[in-house]
Amino acid sequence: HARAARQRLAAYREAILVEGAPGQVDGRLALLADRYPSDRASFEDLPAVRAVNPDGPFAPFEAEAEAQRALLLHGPEAAAEWIQAMLNRSAWASHADWEWWPLHALLALVDARQGLVRQAEAWLQRAVLPPMLDVVVRAAIELASGNVDRAQRLTEQVLQAVEIPKHWRQTALGIRLACVSESFLGEDNVDLIIESEDWGSDLATLALFPHRARALILPTLPPEVAALPGLAVTGTRSNGVRDDVKLTPRQLETLRALASNMSVAEIADRMVVGRETVRSTTK
Repeated sequence: HARAARQRLAAYREAILVEGAPGQVDGRLALLADRYPSDRASFEDLPAVRAVNPDGPFAPFEAEAEAQRALLLHGPEAAAEWIQAMLNRSAWASHADWEWWPLHALLALVDARQGLVRQAEAWLQRAVLPPMLDVVVRAAIELASGNVDRAQRLTEQVLQAVEIPKHWRQTALGIRLACVSESFLGEDNVDLIIESEDWGSDLATLALFPHRARALILPTLPPEVAALPGLAVTGTRSNGVRDDVKLTPRQLETLRALASNMSVAEIADRMVVGRETVRSTTK
């Protein structure tokens, strides 16, 4: 509902011009909501990463929003550097250490995405996170550690929860997608997950997904969006082969069938998988 949210914020700003702000807190919350990047239009309207006053009343969440923007526009390394600089500044701010949990969680997820397991674990240990978000981060770390079954079990806990923020649930779903894609018989479930969400409506959350999940989803997005530094799947060896991709047996079988000039429909029928799964493998 990113478009509806932007429309409401625009109406709120117009109302302020006519009637004046109803209260300082309401105005700050509107500004905070306006910071969070979600779909393509939200970051195109304001592409630059803005400074955050660490003493502001909602500073931890404002910083989280700007860190997400940094991740999308400049990639994981730049985002991690920005977050760490902000946390260094927070040591001299009026907020207690525990209040900066949004940045600790975000940094742990960014590090897990990059395979920096020890760093991710260190950030998690320093934070006091909401219980379900803690499970999401632990699932990301388990996946980065190669513990696919543990990661999948943790995502099941999150996805079965009744009331959790949508972006926590989507992050868990992205981790689950990566887990399922590792399974020999997971192709049909991959299709179901990919088709279950409008992934273009929350790009900031998509940027936190593991490499394998992003690689499956990016072909469904416009090319200019998929090429954003925070979303793009990059990194190759000198021979042109990606150094972080491990194909499953079914994926290898799909590629061999493609090499033998079989059509997507023929491969899907032969392997009893969805056609979208075959297309994702070709990309």
